[in-house]
Amino acid sequence: MRHGIAPIAILAILVIGYSAVDLYAAKDEARFELVDRYGDRSAMEGITVRGTLGDILHRSEFEISMDGVRHHTELFDHHEYELSTPINRFDYGYSGQYWVRRNQLGRWVEIWKRGWGEVTVYTGFSVGGNKGREYGNPFEYGLASVGEKDYYVAPTSLHFTGIAAIFELPFGTNREVARQLATISMADNDAERSKGLEILGLEAVGDRLILVLKEDRTNLIIRSYDSTNVERFSEEVLSGTEEYVDQYEAIVDDDGTLHLIFESSANDQQVLTILSLYVGDDMTHMEDARLVIEEGHWHSRDHQLTLRRVDGKLVVVMTLDDRNEDTGPTWFREQTRFMIDVLQDGEVRYRGELLADQNDDFIYMLNSREGGYPVYYRTFDNLSIE
Repeated sequence: MRHGIAPIAILAILVIGYSAVDLYAAKDEARFELVDRYGDRSAMEGITVRGTLGDILHRSEFEISMDGVRHHTELFDHHEYELSTPINRFDYGYSGQYWVRRNQLGRWVEIWKRGWGEVTVYTGFSVGGNKGREYGNPFEYGLASVGEKDYYVAPTSLHFTGIAAIFELPFGTNREVARQLATISMADNDAERSKGLEILGLEAVGDRLILVLKEDRTNLIIRSYDSTNVERFSEEVLSGTEEYVDQYEAIVDDDGTLHLIFESSANDQQVLTILSLYVGDDMTHMEDARLVIEEGHWHSRDHQLTLRRVDGKLVVVMTLDDRNEDTGPTWFREQTRFMIDVLQDGEVRYRGELLADQNDDFIYMLNSREGGYPVYYRTFDNLSIE
């Protein structure tokens, strides 16, 4: 009997071994191809885009240049892949490290920092009459960090007619209430006439705090403060911004350039406008770039976006889906596109698309017996530009 079992056992071992070898050999056969959609690829000269595409079972690292795409796939022995958690400014989360919510009366904001505890910030909002109309952008837009120090200002609307303030958050101290550093008066706000100031958010560039405001619903005011004493340094006023939605994305370049990305629409197409400002002792408005998304839709909740200036060119890398409108948080049920845009003097010189077999996961998931939960749906992550 033992002699009868032995050949079967040997055959089983050979089958398992062959399958493992076959899986290992196939791991780098995934499709990664750069396809030119607009312009000349020579605009990619000197530019390298890196990223990963993976799920909890394996991860492919890829590198895109003018010459094409190189990639390598790593198989995991156990479920260990974790997304890098980009900043998602919606609901009550911020960068995976902070948690923000307002209390029931709305006059206080409670902020938790992972591993550091909780602090409370007085917003100055009134109670009752305005029924929340004083609130502007989501509360998370008011957070910014310089080194180990954290700061907060409550975003406001034109309905707010009190005194707004920038606070230093006392994480790591014995104080539970934030310390007020600077104030901004909103006493002259008149929502019915669309007159006055609104605070959109707070950003950090080096040791500077950048307050983003909107004036009379038409102009953007970008105000720079010294984070050590909150002394006001410089200010830029940008007109003709009335079509921009109030929620924005902010990316800081290596050289101290702040890129503010605002969304609008034109001819039923989504438009991303990138305002670039150099932040030093003085603030310099460098240029505006307008990126029209002709096919698909981008949303900060669901998609990746990064950008960087390389040799005088602005390189924008983003993921999109095939929807032409935002239909809610359904990124795991949509076809994903990976786009690279190279802009110079505010104009698109080149647009390329990375084609991968990631969308095959979409088909597999719809037919999965596991109910379509996106465990085995690969996502792009760790995007960088060099």
